[in-house]
Amino acid sequence: MVSAASVLLFAFSLTGYWIAFVAHVLWAILVAIVGLILLFRPNTSAEAITLMIAFYFIASGLLTIGFSLFAHVDGAWLYAMEGLVSAALGILVLAGWPFSGTWVIGTFIGINLLFKGSAIIALGLSLRAISEG
Repeated sequence: MVSAASVLLFAFSLTGYWIAFVAHVLWAILVAIVGLILLFRPNTSAEAITLMIAFYFIASGLLTIGFSLFAHVDGAWLYAMEGLVSAALGILVLAGWPFSGTWVIGTFIGINLLFKGSAIIALGLSLRAISEG
């Protein structure tokens, strides 16, 4: 709902651009409708968000694995592990999707953030080693 109000306020700052104004007003209405659905149907919303997170984890995992195979950076195995974990989490979410919609969101995002953080630390250490010569 805050996002809908922000987009609507931004639409009124677009002076002289009627097409952009109308597009932003329509976007604000769509975001408000989605916000109301999230507020008044929390169980259905949690299931839908969980399904989207599953697809995100699978896509993110596959892209991270691809990066680790073709980037030629030190610690690429850590990126590959992070990608494998993300893809596995996505598959696990899809396997138990309608019933896991309420608890999966926080648990799997936390696990994914742990692996992303370790991959970023590995990248930072490798960049420091490169800069030190």
